[in-house]
Amino acid sequence: MKQLLICLLLVMPIRGFSQIAPVDLEKISFINFPLNPDSTQLSDKINRPVFSRLDARDDTGNIGYFKKTEAITKTIMVKSCQFDSGFSNSVTVWFAHYLNAFEKNKTGFSIFANIKKFRYSSEATPVKYDNSHEGQPNNGWEEGVICKIEFFLQKDSLFTQLYMYDSIITIPEKKYVNIKEPHASSENKIAALFATALKYSLSKLFTLNLDSSLSTGRKIHFSDIKRVNNKRYELPVYTAGSLNKGVYKTFEEFKMNAPSIQEYEFKNGKMGDILYVKENGEEYPMRSDWGYCDGKGLFINSGDKYSKLARSGNGFYFKGIKSIVRNQKYVVGGDLSGSSYDLSKTKFKKKLFFTRLIWKPVKLISLLRSYYNS
Repeated sequence: MKQLLICLLLVMPIRGFSQIAPVDLEKISFINFPLNPDSTQLSDKINRPVFSRLDARDDTGNIGYFKKTEAITKTIMVKSCQFDSGFSNSVTVWFAHYLNAFEKNKTGFSIFANIKKFRYSSEATPVKYDNSHEGQPNNGWEEGVICKIEFFLQKDSLFTQLYMYDSIITIPEKKYVNIKEPHASSENKIAALFATALKYSLSKLFTLNLDSSLSTGRKIHFSDIKRVNNKRYELPVYTAGSLNKGVYKTFEEFKMNAPSIQEYEFKNGKMGDILYVKENGEEYPMRSDWGYCDGKGLFINSGDKYSKLARSGNGFYFKGIKSIVRNQKYVVGGDLSGSSYDLSKTKFKKKLFFTRLIWKPVKLISLLRSYYNS
């Protein structure tokens, strides 16, 4: 099954090409966002601990992709988001100021954040209307920051889990939006979303009795935290020394680097590509495949066009078909004899989009049991 998280939308007509050009992540320019330090009077409630963090995101190369339209040429540009002081430094400084968590205030334990997800997406979640119906896939999305952070208390070499914050922030707090710009730019809003996500992740922390949690909670080691983090990537598509050539019928075959059909022939078409496969002595066109591997590159079937996957860290990206748009033109008129006519012309075009491939590779129930029993 394909599970897709749409990070960026490129609207453009599709031309008669074969495989869609791969995403060149190295040529995408960067856009910097500030993560300005913030302070809160609530910090005294948590006994002023020291703060430390682990960056456990699958792609540590950026914090999302941003679509920006150039004002004069109206050209859509894709930019890779990053903090102006780097991710680790920016987040550490923000938490330290917000919690008043500095070395001089150390009281025998510290707060530790295991950052699993922290990413901006222009299409983070479907729009929910008053009738609880979701918006249409093409235009019914909200931008937001996807945030998943696991918080621990750390004392000496032992860690006590406090809680997991897992949410999508779509509305920035006003305090993080530049008041000098009442109509905040997209960049300003995105910067405010990042700060809001970090603040909300700490909301539960101020309600806890940390001394009680430290004395009664189950203790684990740092190696246990890293083991659970790394378990997500113990898949052949990550670990295999070479990629097996063939066609993937399913997403599971892709993850396991195990294409079930080895014989195939790729042919491109104007509105769709076709894989002719040979299986059990029969040759036929396959339309329901997940993708294929040519032994060097990975390709995903998106809208019957095949897009090459680009890997960054442990994340995969591609530029592929989002939707097929039908434009119908009507011409209504008549002549001097009184005869009338009604002509219509239908034109189809495909739209490209830039997206990030995600999945939940393992069931964590048994894994978490071993995590806390270790």
